[in-house]
Amino acid sequence: MAIIGFWENSEKETGQTISMLATATVMAIEHNYKVLAVSTGFKDTTIEEGFWEPIRTTEFNHRVTQSSVQSGVEGLMRIIQSNRGGIGIIPNYTRVVFRDRLDVLPSPSAKEATGYIQVAKQYPKLLDLARNDYNVTLIDIDKKLPADIQKQLLEKVDVIVISASQTLKSLERIEAFKQKSPLFQKNNLVILLGKYDKYSKFNMKNISRMFKQDAVCAIPYNTQFFEFTAEGKTADYFLRCKTISDKTDRNFLFMQEVKNTCSTILAKAQEVQMRR
Repeated sequence: MAIIGFWENSEKETGQTISMLATATVMAIEHNYKVLAVSTGFKDTTIEEGFWEPIRTTEFNHRVTQSSVQSGVEGLMRIIQSNRGGIGIIPNYTRVVFRDRLDVLPSPSAKEATGYIQVAKQYPKLLDLARNDYNVTLIDIDKKLPADIQKQLLEKVDVIVISASQTLKSLERIEAFKQKSPLFQKNNLVILLGKYDKYSKFNMKNISRMFKQDAVCAIPYNTQFFEFTAEGKTADYFLRCKTISDKTDRNFLFMQEVKNTCSTILAKAQEVQMRR
């Protein structure tokens, strides 16, 4: 079904991975979809650490846990490379956040760039397979991926979610990409402002008007959310906040923006698919 690519247009930190983590979780909770979140980072375990607390019991248990995760990612990619992948194969190699709702494919375990690139080459094929197993696949397109692989992934996704900061330079770079690259001229873009500050002059409404971009959304900065993700309790955070009814509560406001982000992305995906 729908493939959503999260991509960053700046070398500076925009909260891309954390934004995808939040979006995937709320999409699984609020919508009747089976969601896959794919991490592509090199030596980056942000997504895994956001959902699972590190095991600190014994050296033996730690070794078993790490081994099972690593063999899962690399094992799946070997199957894909040999063209033996088919319907139902991906869920066998993921970690489950919510059963039948949200799976995570961790980042490669390779410690050297050459091993990482060998695994990364299979991500385009992975997306083809994911359409059979999931309603929505969200892939965090890491800036460390080789440029040709990033290009292949951006060509395959239905929606490109560009993570941006609330600065004129960041927004002007997006406009430059839209002008120069056919990849960003398909009317399938969503601008996502990570660590959003509604008091900035570059708020969602102004950005939409200034850059004639209809799909603009945000993940506000929220201290409690970031603390929960740092402790591997992202799922707990969203399940707790789901019941908040006080509209002045900062967590209620945060939840509303994440829900709006999910709705904006899904609406854009539906629009893209209807044009085909």
